[in-house]
Amino acid sequence: MTEVASTGGDSKVPAALREFGVLASKAAAEPDPAAAADNPAFEKAGADITAACKAVGVSVNF
Repeated sequence: MTEVASTGGDSKVPAALREFGVLASKAAAEPDPAAAADNPAFEKAGADITAACKAVGVSVNF
C-alpha cells in the first residue's frame, strides 16, 4: 500500500491512502486503537479510498 500511495500518479487513490495511513497511525498509537478509529474522519478516509479506487475501476471496501 505504501508503494502505491507514493507512486500512484494523478489519481485520487494515493492521497486517499496517505490520509488513511495518517489516521490509522494515530489510532494505532492510542491506548485503545479501536475506539480511536471510531470517528467520522476515519470513516470518511475509508469512504474516500473506496470512491477513489472505484473511479479508476478497482472495487474495494474500506
